[in-house]
Amino acid sequence: AGRSKRQRRSAGNGESTGGSGSAGRSKRQRRSRRVRRQQRNAAPEIRPMTRSERGAVEKELKNAFDSKGFSLCVYSSNTENDLEIFALYPPAKAFHDESFPYSDKTSRFISERFGSSVSFNWHDLCPYMPRGFCKDVDLGCLEDIILSSPMLIADALHRLKSTLSEDKVVYVAGVTAALAFDDALSWGAIKEKEAPGEHGVGRYEMNGISF
Repeated sequence: AGRSKRQRRSAGNGESTGGSGSAGRSKRQRRSRRVRRQQRNAAPEIRPMTRSERGAVEKELKNAFDSKGFSLCVYSSNTENDLEIFALYPPAKAFHDESFPYSDKTSRFISERFGSSVSFNWHDLCPYMPRGFCKDVDLGCLEDIILSSPMLIADALHRLKSTLSEDKVVYVAGVTAALAFDDALSWGAIKEKEAPGEHGVGRYEMNGISF
């Protein structure tokens, strides 16, 4: 269901998390800035963002996406899915298709590997896809925005919570998602029931449901 902090932080971002944009500062500097900001923020309520909160976040996101902008892209979650993926953001052209969560290359690859009978949800921390190319997304800036915006993390956790069922597999995809997962643990929104073992798989609980 999850990975140890060291394993999660060392994991690389897959294609599903987007392009390779310029970070603009070291990860240590970004982490330090995030810690300073979050020291001023209480643990958020796990709920959807309000309209005004979305508006404030969208203003900040303009710094991470190119001039073509971005579009809201949230899959209509299904509790019957086999796998929940906690990720960074939906890639370009990740339009919802009624027969499958996303039509992007990464989703097709997962389907090919595990078989079309395996269904899954994406729970993106940034629920916006670029209108341009993923390679033009500034990942350093996007990570900074997400990790200093508890309501973005809470919004993604709310979507995840709505699809959880007992013992469902949750995959934490990429470094930023792993750091956000760590924040959720520190808030008490997620509780660790069994520490991750050799392969980085642990057991957790959210809202009384183990995964």
